[in-house]
Amino acid sequence: MNTAIEKNTSISDKAIQFLKIYHHLEKQRLEEGFSLIRKVFHSHGAETVSHMMDHWRDKKKLFGSFYLNTSYRTQIKILHEFGITSDQDAEYLAGFDQEDGEMKMFFVEPPVLCKSFKNLLVFFHNHGINEQTYDWLTLSNLPKTSAKRYGQSYNWAGYILSLDKEEQKRVLETILSNYEN
Repeated sequence: MNTAIEKNTSISDKAIQFLKIYHHLEKQRLEEGFSLIRKVFHSHGAETVSHMMDHWRDKKKLFGSFYLNTSYRTQIKILHEFGITSDQDAEYLAGFDQEDGEMKMFFVEPPVLCKSFKNLLVFFHNHGINEQTYDWLTLSNLPKTSAKRYGQSYNWAGYILSLDKEEQKRVLETILSNYEN
């Protein structure tokens, strides 16, 4: 799964890679998600790993629903497992090692990349795939069936990845620059 992405890669290129990896994971057997969970949560103990596996199963392998119900710290760890990093990650994560580290999540902004991907998944979760979702976003080559236009991470990733590279970047850059949760 870890397909290291260059740090100087644009955010839209990283978002495309993020979609490819999580969309692939959503199509796999439950065990593939369990493997990711074991890697990310191994230091938290067997009970937490078991709980997160139940969470993955309960979310029916919909990555967006799973991811959005984790902390920024966990989201960064997931991104690292995907080979996606940012220069801000280390500083943000290091703050948790300090005496008051757990309180940090309430007062410190998460890395831009992590927050951007969260916003992207919130957008996917809250919006169907329609020609005119907002005045700032017009979509083309829409899925033929209404079931594939329903707002969720799986459908959005499938839709965006079906577009040519230039259109993928346009759609992602438009959402990332105009939508904030």
